[in-house]
Amino acid sequence: MMRIFKNMNFKTVGTIFILLFFLLGCNILSFQERREKKRKEEKILEDWRRNPFGCFGFRSGEKINYIQYHMELKNKSKAFVLKKLGEPNFIEKDEDIETFRYYCDVACDSKGNIIDSMDYCLLDIDFSSNKVIDIIVFCR
Repeated sequence: MMRIFKNMNFKTVGTIFILLFFLLGCNILSFQERREKKRKEEKILEDWRRNPFGCFGFRSGEKINYIQYHMELKNKSKAFVLKKLGEPNFIEKDEDIETFRYYCDVACDSKGNIIDSMDYCLLDIDFSSNKVIDIIVFCR
């Protein structure tokens, strides 16, 4: 190995070391970003599961957006979704499609009951052959 460095000039060796430090630094940053993303997701999902009807504000638009666009649920199994989001508020079956429906952004009374006269949103996750095929959010 020393023979290789002996045949290289100082500028070449310096460039190699700078490149190695740069690549190592990028890898560390990437690791920190992945770890931060995982922490954020764990917090969102923990809050989501603790709030089965959305009464406490933990199923807000920000969290719905994260689940819909950043969790990459497409083609995941029902078991995976249940582990991540918990039991749905309703399950609907229609021939080949099964839908998990979760309440979001709900107004509740002091006893934790949903106030039907107020607007709320639903997160629907559609399955076919035990795989997520669509994620839809609609508000009433």
